[in-house]
Amino acid sequence: MAITKSCCACKEDKPLEEFHKDSREPDGRRPDCADCRNKNKKIIRDLRKIVGEPPQNCQCCGRPAKNHKLSLDHDHETGEFRGWLCQPCNRSLGIIGDDLESVMRFVTYLTNV
Repeated sequence: MAITKSCCACKEDKPLEEFHKDSREPDGRRPDCADCRNKNKKIIRDLRKIVGEPPQNCQCCGRPAKNHKLSLDHDHETGEFRGWLCQPCNRSLGIIGDDLESVMRFVTYLTNV
């Protein structure tokens, strides 16, 4: 029986070979399958042509980007551009989740501590 993994993007169970290698991951493979990764890369490439140059500051936290490197943030379901984020904000959003309900739970937590 082949070893499978669930893609974090399409949620499908696929053979492990359909995930690119990534030594930083516990199982040695990326969390998204190669098909989803390629689709996402194409969306980002196409959006970069439309949205132009990134601003000087992160559009989430407002801090200046280190080495002027901001990530193009987009809705993974619709492909719609949302803004330019620094690496910490982009990672945080990915971990928390792209839904307002999850973000509001953090706000509630911080307001009640």
